[in-house]
Amino acid sequence: MAILSSTISAWEPFEASLLEWRRLCKRMECLDSSQGIDAESDRTHLGEVLWGIEVKDSGSTPRMLGVCWEWREVIPNVVALSNPLGIQSNVRLKDETGALVTPAKLILHLNAAVSGFRWQGRLVRDAGVHRDMAA
Repeated sequence: MAILSSTISAWEPFEASLLEWRRLCKRMECLDSSQGIDAESDRTHLGEVLWGIEVKDSGSTPRMLGVCWEWREVIPNVVALSNPLGIQSNVRLKDETGALVTPAKLILHLNAAVSGFRWQGRLVRDAGVHRDMAA
């Protein structure tokens, strides 16, 4: 499942301070999601989610900023990140001194962002619809 993550890979890197990142995360919304069924295992749902925002700076071309992650249904109607260390983004975060944060710190900020997004409800609702149709 790398369809949506390839979208992020195609976007230009986006440098942001930690403060700017937090502000932009509050404005992000779900851009796309994919969903499938784990037919080889326990028939639970799994997929990818892409959240992002188009940033329009004055006088420049709009740029995309996004976050993408894989999820899976751990029990019926409960979804979670498949791999909390596998969150992908085109953001390049800078600390207070203007230096890029380390990969370890970046993943902490990406996890914090994802935990603030309201992404699970729609996926659970969609999984329930697919489950009802299959019954």
